[in-house]
Amino acid sequence: MRPNIRRLDKAKRLAYFDEAAHYTPYVATQAGDALFLVKTEDKHIARSLFGKQSRGELAVLGRAAAAVRGLFGDAHVAERMFVDVGANIGTTSIPAVLSEGFASAVAIEPEPENVRVLRLNVLLNDLDERITVAAGGGVGRRGRVGARGHAGPRRQALASRQPNHSRAQALGP
Repeated sequence: MRPNIRRLDKAKRLAYFDEAAHYTPYVATQAGDALFLVKTEDKHIARSLFGKQSRGELAVLGRAAAAVRGLFGDAHVAERMFVDVGANIGTTSIPAVLSEGFASAVAIEPEPENVRVLRLNVLLNDLDERITVAAGGGVGRRGRVGARGHAGPRRQALASRQPNHSRAQALGP
C-alpha cells in the first residue's frame, strides 16, 4: 500500500473509531496475525491500534525475538515462556506467542478492566491454552512479582523456566 493511501486509510479508520464510541463500547481490529477487541473510550492505545493496525512494540518484539534466535538458536524462543508485565490488552504477549513462536506466555496486568479485555483477546486468538493471564501480579520461584499501573514502566522478559515445568499462578486483584 502506498504511503498516502495508508494515511488516508488510517484517517478513515480513526474517524470510524471516534464515531463508533457513540454506538458501542468495543470494536475489533486486526494487527499483524492477531485480532484485538479494543474499548472505544480508550483514546490512546486502543485508538492508535485501531487506526494503525499495529503498534511500535510489535516491531521491537520481532527484532528482539530475531536477535535471540540469531544469538542462541530457535529453541531459545520456541521452548520459552514470554513474560509480559503491564500487559494491558495483550498487544505484546499475544503476538509473542501467535507470531513470534514463543511456547507460552504469562500476561500480568493490574487494571481489572484491562484484565477482562486481555482475557477476551486471548480467547479471540485461540490462545487460552498457551497464555496465562495474571490479574495484579504473578508468583515465581523467588516470591511475588508486582505489576505497576499505567504510570510505571512496562517490562517484558524471556523466562528462563521451560513452559511445561511450572506456570505462574494468578493472584487476585
